[in-house]
Amino acid sequence: MYVNGDLIASRSVAYSTVYNSSAPFILGANVQGSQVVQYFDGQLDEWRVYSRALSEREIEELMAGTF
Repeated sequence: MYVNGDLIASRSVAYSTVYNSSAPFILGANVQGSQVVQYFDGQLDEWRVYSRALSEREIEELMAGTF
């Protein structure tokens, strides 16, 4: 995870299957059934979703505005 362009944490994830779903995309909340059971109590600013992991260089370029 990067905050203000600095890597503050990382973790390998070993998921090999992406499932099709009609569930809505939710960022900052954990929904079970139709109820929010946990949520992020803060602000999420300038977030983006990519279909792949970005390299460290790509993230640096995003922060510099050159990507």
